[in-house]
Amino acid sequence: MNLLALLGYPRVDGHTAAMTDLFLRGAASAGADIQRVHLPTIDLRPCRGCYSCWTQTPGVCVHQDDMPPLLKAFLDADVVLIASPVYAFSVSVAVKAFMERTLAILSPGAEVGPDGIERNRWRYPGRGPKRMAGLLVAGRRTPDIIQPSIDMLRLYAKEMRMSCSGVLVRPESCALRFPQAKPLRMRAVLTAFERAGAAFVREECIPQEYLHAAAGPLLADLAHFVRYSHVFWEHALACRDECAAAGQRAGDDVRILMYEMARYINPVAAQGVTATLQFDFPDRGWRYVLRIEGGACGIEEGTVDAPDLLIRCPADLWSSVIQRTITGSQLAVHPDLHVEGDLDLFRRLPRYFPPPAE
Repeated sequence: MNLLALLGYPRVDGHTAAMTDLFLRGAASAGADIQRVHLPTIDLRPCRGCYSCWTQTPGVCVHQDDMPPLLKAFLDADVVLIASPVYAFSVSVAVKAFMERTLAILSPGAEVGPDGIERNRWRYPGRGPKRMAGLLVAGRRTPDIIQPSIDMLRLYAKEMRMSCSGVLVRPESCALRFPQAKPLRMRAVLTAFERAGAAFVREECIPQEYLHAAAGPLLADLAHFVRYSHVFWEHALACRDECAAAGQRAGDDVRILMYEMARYINPVAAQGVTATLQFDFPDRGWRYVLRIEGGACGIEEGTVDAPDLLIRCPADLWSSVIQRTITGSQLAVHPDLHVEGDLDLFRRLPRYFPPPAE
């Protein structure tokens, strides 16, 4: 099976590229012969709307660029993947330019399609891919922001006589650089993209379970997404690299890890415990209060009078504690750690708060 992968992402080391590589790895494992075309790197000029490809030189555009061989590859393909980041509520400009330039494949006049909706006539009967899959990666979380791009890909598939096997969506893409708190869920997302690629080759439609898993939330809720996004971009602005270094630094940031710590309390170990914990990070001016009750834990920013346990230390030190990159014996003699209150409660904290995980 010939698979034409139309790659619409400008950044080859970005999130869309990573998810696409997983999809194509799965497709290759299922026996697909893959041709990759990185649309932003080829000479692909915008459609002028002159209709010369219909009226003066049928099937041939006035632009002399890289589109003619790409049109041939499109017509010769069995299936097509269109992969794009979501930019300004739509696909990237490179994908949109490709879509517009396929006007030359169509011919003048209208006909009624099988769904009862009008469409342009097809210039090359018997040629062209039979199925298409879409892959979209978005920085935002809300589905309404991504839906226009999904609709665009589905409508394009219909106009170009292809059935849509499914559109994979990965929202909240900045969380992909934060595997520390969601190892199992992260693995499920990455596995879903690879399995979807194999299913695209072997089956008519990508199973819903893969589409659902690919889009599964990595962050707890909208408030957590907003909080993480602020921390992520703070680091991105500081290190001028919003992908690699920023993601790692955000993942190690105690402002994120404190909320993960509270969420992943062990309800069995903490059952019957009622306690208030104060955490002070004087090097950054950050303070948090954790309240344990009934096997659950709440968290808030600020201070409380007379906590059962007060922990004061540098932010990076407590980040190491949460992620278990420092041993208990090392922590016990650390000169920057200050503990007041119930020391037995302090010693039991590793049981109540295991490392963030599923």
